Amino acid sequence: MKTFLPYYVKKVGITLFFISFLTSFVGYIDESAIKYNKAYQQKRMELNLEISADSDELSVLLLTDQQRVFLKKLGFILALSGLLLYSFSKEKIDDEFLVMLRANALVKAFIVSWLIFAVIMLIKGSTKANLLVILQLQMLIYVIVYSYTKKIKYTA
Repeated sequence: MKTFLPYYVKKVGITLFFISFLTSFVGYIDESAIKYNKAYQQKRMELNLEISADSDELSVLLLTDQQRVFLKKLGFILALSGLLLYSFSKEKIDDEFLVMLRANALVKAFIVSWLIFAVIMLIKGSTKANLLVILQLQMLIYVIVYSYTKKIKYTA
């Protein structure tokens, strides 16, 4: 497998991947508060307690709906681009053995990601597929399998 990016791009890719976790986390903070508020309001209605007109919205929300959607998309894009940068960058020393490890990791990632996605589709009962999520899953599995086989399985 030919790679076209220099070795230092691996560090940039990993950094982008970790930044994507942070942006996704911030994007999901308010969602948990909204879910809690809805459950709280439902419980109050079940107990026939008085609900004021102002209590249906949380006043402590940090982000608007547009900002939450933007942060989730940004996190997804950063994760995918970080994994792609990591995957297509060179090793310090490239040889035939590492090329074979990359090819094996690509095959395993492809098979495992589609199996995981098939199980999720069976459990969910939906046939709707988001191909970018599948690509992100494949890249994540590739990075895990390649790193495992290179660093743990074959280091002396």
